[in-house]
Amino acid sequence: MFGRIRAEREIRTNLGRMRDSGATVHYMAVDVRDAPAVSAALASATERHGPVRVLVHGAGVLADQHILDKTAESFQKVYEPKVAGFRNLLDAIDRDALRALVLFSSSTARYGRIGQVDYAIANEVLNKIAQQQARRLPGCRVLSLNWGPWEGGMVDESRQAVFAKEGVPLIPLSQGAEHLLRELATDDSEVERVVLGPALNGSEDLVSSSPLPLVAEEVIDVATCAFLRSHVLDGKAVVPMAMLPEWLAHGALHGNPGLRFHGCDNLSLLKGLVLDTDSSLRLKIHAGDALKDGDGYRVPVELRATHDDGRDFLHARAEILLMEKLPTDEPRLQAPEGAAYEKTAAETYRDHLFHGPDLQGIERVHICSPEGVIADASAAPAAKEWMERPFRQRWLTDPLALDVGIQLLTFWTGVRGAGPSLPCTASSYRQYRDFPKDGTRVVARVTKSDSKRAFADIEFIAGDGELVARFEGCENTVDEGLTSTFLSNRLPLEVSS
Repeated sequence: MFGRIRAEREIRTNLGRMRDSGATVHYMAVDVRDAPAVSAALASATERHGPVRVLVHGAGVLADQHILDKTAESFQKVYEPKVAGFRNLLDAIDRDALRALVLFSSSTARYGRIGQVDYAIANEVLNKIAQQQARRLPGCRVLSLNWGPWEGGMVDESRQAVFAKEGVPLIPLSQGAEHLLRELATDDSEVERVVLGPALNGSEDLVSSSPLPLVAEEVIDVATCAFLRSHVLDGKAVVPMAMLPEWLAHGALHGNPGLRFHGCDNLSLLKGLVLDTDSSLRLKIHAGDALKDGDGYRVPVELRATHDDGRDFLHARAEILLMEKLPTDEPRLQAPEGAAYEKTAAETYRDHLFHGPDLQGIERVHICSPEGVIADASAAPAAKEWMERPFRQRWLTDPLALDVGIQLLTFWTGVRGAGPSLPCTASSYRQYRDFPKDGTRVVARVTKSDSKRAFADIEFIAGDGELVARFEGCENTVDEGLTSTFLSNRLPLEVSS
């Protein structure tokens, strides 16, 4: 009785705060399992206010018991408010009018919890319904947030004590609300997210973890990764974008032995991997199931990193393509034409690029014209020469050749007067054979450019003239402020490896 009275007081308080802020609020109590009652309530609301634009489904019931003690009736008590209740809501509204659809799932769906098999199942079903609705409603932002425990709601004082004993941080109410608003404000296509309380290290940030299984992890720092000392921006080491296909491909192949890496789609660098001389990052590669796609397979992969302060960030993602046998018959790009480029490779790096010795893979630039760039690239050294603990002993790609391809677009924006630039995305990458050990010719054809962005397709060609690999839709962001950033391309302290 006390709990119900307290809940009713909390509801009245919150309704008053909403009205004081200028919102028009109507509160209706209805059992979401009762389809006619849900339909009637929403019909009344729609008549007064118009179609539903944002739907947040947060209903939930707990009935914790060991699985041997559960009955069909107790299972339905937990399952139906989540799943049947949500279906009733969807059936009662005009789905095409929705602009945002938010489901309050639970981290229990990902990690499980003693006594909550029914709750885990119900929330995981919500996750999959959210995926389904995201495909059916392209104009709607769909989110299924797998929340950890909050400081309120279903987590009463007795449950708070249990979580405290287990060392599970709670999500403060205000921070959880702010996190939800930030998620809604992004145009990220990811549907399922796991959101946990602040890390137990003094950080006040919530931890958003991957919905994909962890398949590989490794700690990197400047001392053990030699190539980082040659990729320094504004006095800090930055992991080159060219390393991402290599690491993400490793994650996709981890659970699919026997398949070959063919490429990736929608490669996005969401947040740079930046290190000081005395800092480290724990790289974590997450990969989903391999889904059949034509003659090959498609695997969703994420690269996350835990920083020294305990915060975990999503840095990059892509869809990796795997095949049993790589195709070879592919049309080629039309090579750019123009006058011969006269500067040496050393002058090119001095005047237009920031890369240090390990990443100075341009051997010679043959052409740099409005149409693009043609250059020769060195092959990457053995993986152990770049990293003390590489994910694989042999490269799947050639990160130095790939980086030269990316460098050429940065070089082009500088030479052609747009200004300095850095990469951010690539629509697709395809690889047709192993990279040769004696280097490649790189052809970068610019497809579109303006004062803020430049796009190019980039091919890598072996000495025998055969196509090795191709980037399509490479995008660089132009920023005049990068001029000083490029000049500060040395670490403040030399670190011995």
